[in-house]
Amino acid sequence: SAVVVSDGRHTPLQQILRQPLLAVLPRTFGGPLLDRLMRVVETGVADSGEITLTADGLDRQFQAVVSRLDDGVSIWFMDITERKRIEATLREQIHFWNELLDAIPVAIYFKDAQGRFLGMNRALEWLFDIDRRTAIGLTSTQVFANGYADVHVERDRELLSRPSRQSYEMEMPLPDGTPRTLYYSKASMTDAGGAVTGMIGVIFDTTERKVLERRLEDAKDAA
Repeated sequence: SAVVVSDGRHTPLQQILRQPLLAVLPRTFGGPLLDRLMRVVETGVADSGEITLTADGLDRQFQAVVSRLDDGVSIWFMDITERKRIEATLREQIHFWNELLDAIPVAIYFKDAQGRFLGMNRALEWLFDIDRRTAIGLTSTQVFANGYADVHVERDRELLSRPSRQSYEMEMPLPDGTPRTLYYSKASMTDAGGAVTGMIGVIFDTTERKVLERRLEDAKDAA
């Protein structure tokens, strides 16, 4: 087998045996790895972390684990470049979907199989005057006091028990007492095997439309 040495070339393993560590490792490894190495030698406690190697203008990430032995130290490397690339791609995708949800002007939320909020968009925060940073991880009954969410919790149980959909409109005040008419559209979330993993809900505030409909009806009756 071969390893990458300080000049960035692949060198047969036999040529680096018994060579000084810093003469063998790539220069970009030297400083960070030496710091870990000295801590392990002094404390005897194993140390691990990520190290970047730059060779031929390209960066590669490695997970390094340093442990002390009775007669020296062991250093273990794993190339995690591809894993880090996938993680960065996933972070960008999550960021995109969060921005997309926040740009939608209707309230959207989703919950896990236990009915705990996994996420919500800014429109839902504004509608119910809640903060997603404190609401995520909690159930509706924990977020909304005085039994406000009870009627929805009962409906949610059906969605979480089997794949299904619901839609209904309700006239109900917001938690601050403001009267509103809200239209709910909900559906179970499932995995690739069809098992229910949670639910997603969309809430449309139809108050102004209902007010306009009543005015039109009153005008017809008066005509």
